[in-house]
Amino acid sequence: SAKMFSAQNKIHKDKGVAPTDFEQEVAQAFFDLENTNQELKSDLQDLYINQAVKLTGRDVVFEYPVAEA
Repeated sequence: SAKMFSAQNKIHKDKGVAPTDFEQEVAQAFFDLENTNQELKSDLQDLYINQAVKLTGRDVVFEYPVAEA
């Protein structure tokens, strides 16, 4: 069976921790970019966030794992 991918796959939270509405919006934006921009697709396909925090104005801080070499 084909594995269904969605914006939810772009968020990896600790067990029992629900993503915030803002984190869901950020994940959806990454998912949409990955699926509509062939140039970015390969860079974004393995990207996921652990946390996204909106600061002031347009400032956002992302927490994401660093890929192991």
